[in-house]
Amino acid sequence: MTRLIPSHYFQYYYFEREMVSMLKAKPQSRGADLLEHTPSFWDHYREEAAKEVPELDPARSRGAIYELDFALDVVDSIVNDRGRRFAINAPNNGSMPGFDDDLVVETEGTVGADWVRTIEAPELPRHVRGLVEKLAEYQRLTADAAWSGDRRDGINALMSHPLVRELDTAEAMYDEMAGRLGDLIPERLRK
Repeated sequence: MTRLIPSHYFQYYYFEREMVSMLKAKPQSRGADLLEHTPSFWDHYREEAAKEVPELDPARSRGAIYELDFALDVVDSIVNDRGRRFAINAPNNGSMPGFDDDLVVETEGTVGADWVRTIEAPELPRHVRGLVEKLAEYQRLTADAAWSGDRRDGINALMSHPLVRELDTAEAMYDEMAGRLGDLIPERLRK
């Protein structure tokens, strides 16, 4: 899949049973893992920032050192106007044929001092395109619900996700999320 677009997330759609089984076997969710470890990441960054010569420990960095290296490479390309090529998230602007220009896509692009340019990608094979279109619509519906929708719009957005597919599942997920977020989300999304 990575030859088509730079996203490893396709594993959740093409190997759904295996991924669900693996995730259910874990003692806690990925989100809970991140919340548990995030404070130690920040502690490590603060400790190293105070040193004359910082040395980052991959075991104490989210995503290992590779995400940090990636961030530094992007900053370098911006500061030094290098125009280096990266996997980016940016408005499509014609880079992926057949998708709306304002759709944010994960694709290849170049980054310079005051610009980000997507690189035209080949047309996606039909079996991949359908999935990407469905995920794009899910994201659009989710954004619309967040900006101006209500509870029903949020549930409809969840229903459009390829891994949800059932109304009772979407309602249960939405109600749990809204219950946990409480006053952090607008009243219109809780009704």
